Amino acid sequence: MLIGELAERSGTSTRTLRYYEEHGLVRAHRDTHGYRRSDDSELRMVREIRTLLPVGFGLDDIKPFVACLRAGNPAGHVCPDSVAVLRRKLAEVDAYLGRLTGVRDQLRGQLAQAIATREGPVSALTKVTDATFAEIVLDSPLPVVVDLWAEWCPPCRPVGRIVEELAAEFDGRLRIVTMNSDENPGTVRAYRVLSLPTLLFFQNRVVVRSIVGARPKAHFRQAFDDAVMPYANR
Repeated sequence: MLIGELAERSGTSTRTLRYYEEHGLVRAHRDTHGYRRSDDSELRMVREIRTLLPVGFGLDDIKPFVACLRAGNPAGHVCPDSVAVLRRKLAEVDAYLGRLTGVRDQLRGQLAQAIATREGPVSALTKVTDATFAEIVLDSPLPVVVDLWAEWCPPCRPVGRIVEELAAEFDGRLRIVTMNSDENPGTVRAYRVLSLPTLLFFQNRVVVRSIVGARPKAHFRQAFDDAVMPYANR
């Protein structure tokens, strides 16, 4: 096929195909009229190249894959040289992820320190953990509200302040506690907490209501009133 047809069928340009040809990845020849032509098999080579380039492979990395296809193999990644490139690339990705994880942890720590310095602790309420959850929440004689939050959650802090303010109003009628979701993954998984902040309302060891996200103070006050209503006449 003519180089223009190959470019159209592969979704690239003739200039790019010539660049691939200069690096030994695509083959072309001139016919008797001087036109540049490529065999139909070159379309497969170009598609292999265009599959690998977007995921970070350089042209030198791609050469073993093209060679593997030219050798008649069903895919470009099954040959030993291709496998070696894949192993090296995977190691590079793992190392990069490790560096990103370190950066993320550093940023989280700095954010937590900044928040603590500027605004103080999230709450002075009882803090619950996975280890103390059953004793404090499930075995409580009073209905319990668990405020699940995280340092990286922007709306968690204002919600936490509202909950703490309301705790004084419902003292003796409703037990209100807090839980850091990052530090207590067991409870988060058990109750399928997918977004923060989340308030879980417990009565008789069972979740009877949940509130996800920020709400006006009046909304939380009404929810707390509803939670203690069954106990009002005891």
